[in-house]
Order: sequence, then structure tokens, then C-alpha cells
Amino acid sequence: MSSGSTPSSTSVHTSRITELKTEHKMDIEPGANIELDEEQFIEIIEDDRIQSLMQDLGVAVFNLQGLFSTFDGDDSGKVTLQELMEGIMKLRGEPQKTDVIGCWVSTRLLHEKIDNLSIALLERNVVSLSRPISAG
Repeated sequence: MSSGSTPSSTSVHTSRITELKTEHKMDIEPGANIELDEEQFIEIIEDDRIQSLMQDLGVAVFNLQGLFSTFDGDDSGKVTLQELMEGIMKLRGEPQKTDVIGCWVSTRLLHEKIDNLSIALLERNVVSLSRPISAG
């Protein structure tokens, strides 16, 4: 880095992450499988430096329980580092038209599956009701 230049955004973020790992006593090896429960997640996200980092990344942090649920994609009750990174990438910046269309398509497919399930259940009930009752 030449004199008078400012550190890159990446090096600032790396420095902040290193500080937080030290402060929260997180001995993290490269490739480690990191999982945070909701309490740990909220504690870390509430840190002012993390709030600043999230703001720098364009991620609004206002509903921590909702944010945990958003990041916990597999509903395991834990957020992995991979889920955290994927969540941040999805939440960065303003929603785009493709985001809205993707949600609409997913909702439509889910609606079709529910309709098909409802029809199958109704058909099953009609068949069971149409069977003669045997005297036994």
C-alpha cells in the first residue's frame, strides 16, 4: 500500500472479523464447521461493529429473530457460516425484479402443490365414503 492510500474495503472487513473472533473467543480454523444458535447469532449481530459491517454490506438489520430465521434456511435451529454468507448475499441492497419474480414463482409452485394435495385428500375421502360398510 502506498503512502496516503486508504486500506481496501476487504482488508477493513477482514480486520473487523479478526477483532470479533478474538473478542468472542472464537478459535476458527479455515474450513471449520461453524454453527450459531439463535442466542449466539443475536449476540453477535447486536455488536455495533457487526451492525456497521452489515450496513457496509447493504444488509438492513432490524428484526433479529426474523433475520435468524432468514439465515437458518434448513430450519435446523443453527446458522452455519455457509448459510450466513448465502443470506448476506441474498439480502444485500434493494430487491431486484428477479427477486420478486423468483418469490412469485416459488409461491405459485407451492400453491399448486397444496391444490394437488387437497384434491388427492378429497378423492381419498370420497373413495372411503363410497365403500359399503360391512356388517361385522
